[in-house]
Amino acid sequence: MHNINRPQTSRSKTISSWNNVLADPEIKRRGRVASYKWYTVEGKTKSSFSRSMRWIKNKYIELRYGLL
Repeated sequence: MHNINRPQTSRSKTISSWNNVLADPEIKRRGRVASYKWYTVEGKTKSSFSRSMRWIKNKYIELRYGLL
């Protein structure tokens, strides 16, 4: 029924080569470093947004209650 010893097709060769690339430790390290950088950017963005909201709130309080 199934020919176990058949030659690899171009698709199976492509999949096999991608598996070799994905198993490369350097590629894994680069992906890990990229994810760390993403978390850093996300944290900085959240922090910046929080500071902006705090500044707006404080300005509103100053204007509303005249704390200048």
